[in-house]
Amino acid sequence: MKEQVNEKKTVSKKFIIAVIVSVVLVASFIAVYFSYIKPEHEGAIVTYSKTVQEYTVAMSNFDAKCEQFQSVNSRLENEIIDLQDIITYGGEPYDKNMIVLANDAINQGKIAIKEVPVLDFERGVKQVEEFFFLQVNAIKEEDSIVKEKTEKLNKLIEEIEIPDYSEVTTGINTAQTNLENSIRQLEQVTAPSESFVLGRIMEIKDEAGMIDVIALTEDTDPENLIGKNGWYTSKIIFRHKDVKHYGLDNGLKTLAEIGNPAGGCVETYATVVDAERRNQELTDMEGTVRSPGAHFVCGTMVVRISEDMKTSTQNILLEMIIDALLRLEE
Repeated sequence: MKEQVNEKKTVSKKFIIAVIVSVVLVASFIAVYFSYIKPEHEGAIVTYSKTVQEYTVAMSNFDAKCEQFQSVNSRLENEIIDLQDIITYGGEPYDKNMIVLANDAINQGKIAIKEVPVLDFERGVKQVEEFFFLQVNAIKEEDSIVKEKTEKLNKLIEEIEIPDYSEVTTGINTAQTNLENSIRQLEQVTAPSESFVLGRIMEIKDEAGMIDVIALTEDTDPENLIGKNGWYTSKIIFRHKDVKHYGLDNGLKTLAEIGNPAGGCVETYATVVDAERRNQELTDMEGTVRSPGAHFVCGTMVVRISEDMKTSTQNILLEMIIDALLRLEE
């Protein structure tokens, strides 16, 4: 009986001791948790949250700069596309070299375009909510990773220079303007009306030293070629002050009868083929007794200058007339 009592006392003591030890352990854990673990965890969370915020700001700044970069690129790309469309669909220019210059400008533009910067690391970062309780070391490790990303971002942002395409853009715009104007010029000098040609000649009449300017009609055309298949649809003739002609000076012949030898003329044809054929005929007559003087094809017109003037005067007059015919209205 006594032994049983002692055994029960022993068991009770052990239980009490176990309870006391458990209480002490729990109390110790609670003390350690509130004194060390909880503050360290909360501190890590606060630090990491700040790091993520700084990263977010840096990423936003990076994206904004890249967007600005891409916007500048897009403007240049659109200008290139616009010029290419004009080359492809805008029509034929008077000066074929304008196509060459336009293509050169396009190539310069394509070469100038710089690539928008890209990141060499993944954008995403873990959020605070993704960490389990007491993952202090994991939070600190991720904090270090995010800080490194932020440093790279800030450095990259400083290094990014928004391209200045002003020079190449000027080249493209100039090429486009010149090409568009040349297209308009060819349209203007392709089968123009008699009134257009006469008007442009009259504009330079005094400056060019022309005494008289007339437009032939079917009745006054001595060669009877106006309107005939393959021949001129209209012909403007002018007399120049530097040409002395016996028939004109004495009133024996009219300006219409004398024609080109009196100063020059502008023959308008329906097609380029007809104008080129006529120009070749005149070339074949050079050096003969019927030498035609200076001549040039402008669109579907053949501009001619009398052989009875000095070569230098012929060239100057030829250039003046061509410039007048090609001049574009604002």
